[in-house]
Amino acid sequence: RLAMAPPLAEILEMLPREVRDNPYMLGGVAAGMVLSLLLVGMCCCRSSANGPSKKTQKKKGAKTGKVAESEPATGSSSQAKATAEEPILIKREKKSKATADELEAKKADQARRKEQSRLTLEANKKKQAQAPAKPATKKSALEALKPTSSATGPKLTEAQAKEMFERAQQRNKQSAAPALQASRGGRFAAFDDSD
Repeated sequence: RLAMAPPLAEILEMLPREVRDNPYMLGGVAAGMVLSLLLVGMCCCRSSANGPSKKTQKKKGAKTGKVAESEPATGSSSQAKATAEEPILIKREKKSKATADELEAKKADQARRKEQSRLTLEANKKKQAQAPAKPATKKSALEALKPTSSATGPKLTEAQAKEMFERAQQRNKQSAAPALQASRGGRFAAFDDSD
């Protein structure tokens, strides 16, 4: 028979009295046990049978000058499999100075674009010259500020303008609502408890 783990009560009895009575100490002991079990589990489950990765092997082989292969070459299928698994490293070439032909081609392309831009600009100018000039739809700032006689009507004298102003003030006073008057009790007058 397999020996069963002792029940929790027996484990607690093995602990000193100071630890049993203090909940913080019990929590610390429990956390320590869980942590130790996790560490043991991680160490046991870790497999080191694979060894170093292929990339590491290639780097080491390149430094020493020989290529280390983990598998013996059995044919073209294993080579195709290896190339499918490993990414191909693409090295960038350093910028070299442009040759005379490339420089001439670049200058010719710039000249062609410049000429095309100039022709487009001339065509746009011709179109604008042929099209009739449109009248300005926006008034200048000075014209907008000047009152027109049709908009304001006949000119009023100062006395007439003052009389019209006072009539308008009287109308505004009559249409305005009467001012609210606060009660004597203040803002809590509705909750009168003086009875």
